[in-house]
Amino acid sequence: MKEPVWRELKQWPLHSLPSQVSDWLLEPGSLTRRMKESFQAPFGVQLIEQGLAKPTLAD
Repeated sequence: MKEPVWRELKQWPLHSLPSQVSDWLLEPGSLTRRMKESFQAPFGVQLIEQGLAKPTLAD
């Protein structure tokens, strides 16, 4: 699996994203909670797999 490329916020061209998108990407709290509060349809997170593995740099 390829490692993600993380950037500091100041390196990201936020002006290229609509404010509705950047607001979600920069959510300081729980994104799950925000989604539950924002949408009328039920929302949840389901664990698909759990196990032991060597951590990657992204972890």
